[in-house]
Amino acid sequence: MERGASENTCESYEYAFKLLLEFASRRLKTQRSQLYLEQIDAPMILSFLDHLETTRHNGANSRNTRLAAIKSFIRFVEYRVLSTLE
Repeated sequence: MERGASENTCESYEYAFKLLLEFASRRLKTQRSQLYLEQIDAPMILSFLDHLETTRHNGANSRNTRLAAIKSFIRFVEYRVLSTLE
């Protein structure tokens, strides 16, 4: 586990990205493997979070766990992917 994250946290984050990539691929009408990081922008993430609550009927805790996963990933790639620095 990276940085001492529990197995449950890692699994939860993995599931968050599965859901996010499925949502983005449906929204953009493309395959998950054809998505680019730049396509997962703030409006896409906000739509995804809204989708979690309205369509999937997730509560605030579940939604916030997904958001934490996304924030963690963004912090990780922030200085590793040049296009995110624009």
